[in-house]
Amino acid sequence: MLHLDIDNLNFSKIFIELRYGEAFTLPTKKYEILEALKNKYTAYNADQAEVLSLLNTEKRFQIHIEINRMVIDWDAPISFKDFSNFTLPVVNTISKILQIGSYIRVGIRSLLTAQINSADEINQYIFQKYFSSNARDTSLIADEISNPAIKFSGRKGQVHFNMTVGYQQVLEAAANTGQIETLYHNLLVDIDSFRSNINKNRLQNLFTDTDTFLNDNVKRYLKGVES
Repeated sequence: MLHLDIDNLNFSKIFIELRYGEAFTLPTKKYEILEALKNKYTAYNADQAEVLSLLNTEKRFQIHIEINRMVIDWDAPISFKDFSNFTLPVVNTISKILQIGSYIRVGIRSLLTAQINSADEINQYIFQKYFSSNARDTSLIADEISNPAIKFSGRKGQVHFNMTVGYQQVLEAAANTGQIETLYHNLLVDIDSFRSNINKNRLQNLFTDTDTFLNDNVKRYLKGVES
């Protein structure tokens, strides 16, 4: 059975969506936002009247601001705390300029991965770790089984979440030929946490609660440590 060091799971992506009432001032406030965030982005797109997109190639994050929602997509942050420390001031700045006082819903999706030698190792790990000895025998319908996963929804304190533990196949194209040639096998932990009706002054609490949930509750669960 695969022995996985849960503490060394890496964030492959963190994605946050903040939904709010229509901010109709966005078309006239775009360049005020750009001026306020000019030290945090390397490129932007303001061509569409009701959308503003910013890109930071060094940090590998994108911000998309629309009339009724804001999305921040960050590839491979070091930690959730790093994501929080960089993202929260950006969100607060945009919300202040657009006069957003509360959020209808805030969803934070975190993808944690560990690269494993083979798909079979991951399959065995998930079966042995998360399926009981009484699980239905699959030999009647299949000579072999692949891509097992567990998925459930729940609530821990104020954090509501959907969680999946499963397998991820990653293909990459060679830079010179464009041919698909690199294959990775990842154990994927996909956690979508969310909260509704949040005052802007309580957003810090949501980030703090999510950080605790991911780095304490989720990791303890994956390790099989009792509370």
